[in-house]
Amino acid sequence: MKTHGDGAAERLGAILREAHHRIEAAESGRISQADMAARLGVSQRAYVDYLHGRGPAGARVAFDILAMLGDDEAAALLRRWREGKIGNGKDRNGD
Repeated sequence: MKTHGDGAAERLGAILREAHHRIEAAESGRISQADMAARLGVSQRAYVDYLHGRGPAGARVAFDILAMLGDDEAAALLRRWREGKIGNGKDRNGD
């Protein structure tokens, strides 16, 4: 069921998905959704909902996942967020 503000949740889901993939690349291995949820201190179901834009991830979750990235990676994601290049169909465009 869609609610007011779903666009923001979908955009946040897109940045969380991209961050998850970048963390996997940096660690040279796959990270399951369950493992990432545990790292973030949330349930797997909540994390999957965040990834799919079905629930508002709290600021702590967003900051925690960004903190797992290197400074340049986090800055690149935030730049793409600011420029509107995440969560609007342009998710796969690189930096």
